[in-house]
Amino acid sequence: MQRDENLSRQMGSRIRRVRETKGMTQVDLAVICQVTREQIQRIENGNKRPSYEVLGAICQELNITADYVIQDGQRVNQEYLLMEYAKYFMQLDTRDQQVAISANKSIGGCKGNS
Repeated sequence: MQRDENLSRQMGSRIRRVRETKGMTQVDLAVICQVTREQIQRIENGNKRPSYEVLGAICQELNITADYVIQDGQRVNQEYLLMEYAKYFMQLDTRDQQVAISANKSIGGCKGNS
């Protein structure tokens, strides 16, 4: 029972974190997913697990995988991480962008790019 409660809280926490990062409110997500704000709130608080249909809608809208929501958080949607990196990168000045590009290339992150 305790494990189920922990999983529900962790799932809700991951959904909330991504939703907030994208600047969405619970109402925004609820409207898109065709549920009530209260349902989103209960899911994010870990008081309710979403149905498969609602989980699919949430994942599609937040551009994350169900795997990310359900798993222990070790596997993260690569596209989401790239989007976050791009937002951070765009805030850097030109010199710091060049440093980041050089560092990324040196660790093999830009294979095929010159």
